[in-house]
Amino acid sequence: MIVTLKRIFILHVLKWSFRRAPLFFKDFIRSFYYKSIYTAKSLKVFRLHSHRQVPSNIFFYNRFGRFCFALKEIICFAVFKNKSFKLEYFEQVDENSFAAREMVYPKPPMYHDGEPVALDRSIFDRIEKSYKLAYDLEPKKIVHSQWWTDIIAEFKTTFFDSNFKLEIDRLKSFRQTSYTKAAIINDQCATILREKGIYSSFLQSLELIMEYHKMSDAIDHDILMSISESKIGGSYCPVYRGQRLSQRLLTHAYYVTQLRKFTHIKNNSETVILDLGGAYGGLLRQIGHYYSKAKLILIELPEVVAMGSYFLQAAFPEKKVATLADLKYLSHNSIDLSTADIFVLPTWCIELLETNSIDLVVNSTSLGEMSTEYGIFYLENIERICKRYFFSNNRGTSSIEKYDDFGFYNWPLKKSWETRLFSTNHTGVIEWIGETNT
Repeated sequence: MIVTLKRIFILHVLKWSFRRAPLFFKDFIRSFYYKSIYTAKSLKVFRLHSHRQVPSNIFFYNRFGRFCFALKEIICFAVFKNKSFKLEYFEQVDENSFAAREMVYPKPPMYHDGEPVALDRSIFDRIEKSYKLAYDLEPKKIVHSQWWTDIIAEFKTTFFDSNFKLEIDRLKSFRQTSYTKAAIINDQCATILREKGIYSSFLQSLELIMEYHKMSDAIDHDILMSISESKIGGSYCPVYRGQRLSQRLLTHAYYVTQLRKFTHIKNNSETVILDLGGAYGGLLRQIGHYYSKAKLILIELPEVVAMGSYFLQAAFPEKKVATLADLKYLSHNSIDLSTADIFVLPTWCIELLETNSIDLVVNSTSLGEMSTEYGIFYLENIERICKRYFFSNNRGTSSIEKYDDFGFYNWPLKKSWETRLFSTNHTGVIEWIGETNT
């Protein structure tokens, strides 16, 4: 009797094992495959034995995975004229086709502000008026570096006529101005190469996608899976996993990650953040989504302010964006930050910000591109207005001939700063976060 029971038990175990063996083998193969090509950081959010469908943009390739992906894409494109991403301008992109299989659900807010919105004509009139006022009311003329003098001349002839009239159609497509020297515009045209054709654009886009996966080691995954480039300004991008990608978009996501790691600013806190030399507002767009209650300020050249005013108003149509034409600062010689959500102002307006009124000042690259006189002017005001954090990404020394040597190590800082971050980032410049309580 006992022998019979043992035989029955063994038969049932063997039967169960044969039935389950394919599933165990499938799980083993799946686990081996995922661990071979994806980063360990990616796999922490996914159970390897799960058989449920999950969006692909929660996974990021390791070095071997990137090699396999690039090889597969090159072969598929060369032989079958097929690939896993789309190239805007050259191809039709059905964004709804990405929703179920590739993107996280529900769509993050940054996906929804990607489409240009129809702005009232009065907004463009204010931009034009603000541009005139920026030069008419400038209290003192500070000499620019030759590099910025050339850029100003380019932007002035591109977006304004000789009578200071705004070229609205050009402003609406400012991110297609590929002939400019300015990297803030030029790098928007460095991936989709309309003049060189789809093959060159494919290779440049593939390189960008490799960078997207590589940067997953440095960018928080919840940020990386939630970003997408805006269409405001008429940019063209590769669309991968439903995300419109650009090099500047990845760099800004990295900056937001660093701010989250090395400052104590909470994403729902009512704080004031100033981006000095922040171009048309690409970084502020990301900051505005993550720090949703923050008051944002952009300080830039008058020509760039025109782009920034248009871009940020279109990106945040529900928020009040103030330009120089909206400010009644002449009566008390200061800016009332309670009057708007976002301020886009010319360079000299930094003097109108009250002492210790800014929680975080950000500068990326531009201080090292300025004349020494302008750099000192900015640093004096940064130390005056900053009450907590200063986040800098700048060259240690600006030995490039077109710039004055006003790199990070030549800054005449006078305040007492506690260093919260000091490193060399992926762009090869020094990143530093200083904190002051004085």
